[in-house]
Amino acid sequence: MRLTMTDKTEIKQIIAHLSDEDHAKIDKQTEMLCANMRPVLNMLESHKPDDHTKAAVEWLGEDDCNYQEFAGEVMWDIFRPRVEVEYAIGIFLRRHTFEDAA
Repeated sequence: MRLTMTDKTEIKQIIAHLSDEDHAKIDKQTEMLCANMRPVLNMLESHKPDDHTKAAVEWLGEDDCNYQEFAGEVMWDIFRPRVEVEYAIGIFLRRHTFEDAA
């Protein structure tokens, strides 16, 4: 999708004016994405592994509660903005689809 500067400005405005209800929906979706830590562990395991990477990643995912909490926070920080922008783009596209149909 190619967005013009005007489109991007409109999407930023949508984000700036999201309601508490919108934020609750975004948070719920983000929680669903963050429910499984496996994507982070898969990335760790596949990025330039050495002889001990697999065992280290397994230990982090199974035995290190501090790491698991940290990874959950990182996932939230990564996924929340993505979900927010997805949500805003959805609103943007619905607005323009209905305008084009009218």
